Amino acid sequence: MSKRKQTKQTKAKDINKRILKIAVMPMADDGCSHYRINKPYKEMERLGLAQVEFFKSSDLETDRFMDYINKCDLVICRAYHSKAILDVIDTYFDIKVLVDIDDDLFDIDPYNESYSAHGTKEVKHGNKWLWKHLVNINIMENKAYLNSVKKLLKRADIISVSTERLKEKMLEYNKNVIINFNAIDFKDWIYRDIKKSDEIRIGWTGGASHYKDWLTVQDDIIKIMKDFPQVKLVIGGIMFEGIFKKIPKERIEYYDWVRPEAHGFRTALMNLDIAIVPLEYSQFNSNKSCIKFYEFSSLKVPTICSNVPPYSDEVPVELLFDKLYDKIVPLIKSKELRDKVGNITYNWVMKNRNLKRVTEDLYNNIKSLV
Repeated sequence: MSKRKQTKQTKAKDINKRILKIAVMPMADDGCSHYRINKPYKEMERLGLAQVEFFKSSDLETDRFMDYINKCDLVICRAYHSKAILDVIDTYFDIKVLVDIDDDLFDIDPYNESYSAHGTKEVKHGNKWLWKHLVNINIMENKAYLNSVKKLLKRADIISVSTERLKEKMLEYNKNVIINFNAIDFKDWIYRDIKKSDEIRIGWTGGASHYKDWLTVQDDIIKIMKDFPQVKLVIGGIMFEGIFKKIPKERIEYYDWVRPEAHGFRTALMNLDIAIVPLEYSQFNSNKSCIKFYEFSSLKVPTICSNVPPYSDEVPVELLFDKLYDKIVPLIKSKELRDKVGNITYNWVMKNRNLKRVTEDLYNNIKSLV
């Protein structure tokens, strides 16, 4: 037996006897990194399953980093990488690497703001340029970047994804693909029984990429607001002024962005009676996770979602809508129904998408491959 094979076998036996040593290189302190990296790997350490060190780009040439990287079992990074991360992986070529990805970066919708960094074609909206090379997008740079992402995915020892659908997509690049579901830390998402007024508060949170999703329910929203004067629309994150221009401003309540750690607390204080998750059908959207359903349900807010993947993969069929108006009216009219639905979805998320359970599954999957 070669010395190299002996060394690998010895290391494998050693790993089985102790906790994993993991180095994490998060890209940014954004919501996706919060769910995909920060939460699960900090929980893994809290559970005593791994020793985890988090490094920023500014740490990558420090003695602390170089000492740890030479002793660790696994390096974690996201597919949204930086050159600094690629340099580390190329320099320490013998380290094992897990790359996390939660979107299909190779199929970004032109109406998604991320198209600026991932789009590879010029796009017109009507007679106007939506994306024009060297005006608001650099197609050559984007192609080079996406090629480097593919190289990283193929180099990885493990790819972690958020859904079964995305797993099938990533198998094109790597045979070792595991699922790390987005999960709820119930310490951050605490149900608060806030005193209610007579108004019915219907809410949503999200970013600029969801404009086309709101277009699918625009007419229903206008009809709901007209037929039920007690309804108030409560929006967190981005406000689509054009979507809501026919709704009186006093009937819309807006909450700006907060840091990821405060998102659960802020959403709870929105004091929602009902949450909606509109989604346009597209291949890109189909590969996303049901995170909004998890979030609202963890607060016992009855939540209804568009009847398209990924929500149609997980959400109970009675909470899926083809026409928003027809599905939401019974919830507006009945507090008893809202309470019943809210408790059902809360229990589902508590059982299936709580951070502890998901992290334990993630650890077992990693350990089996490392």
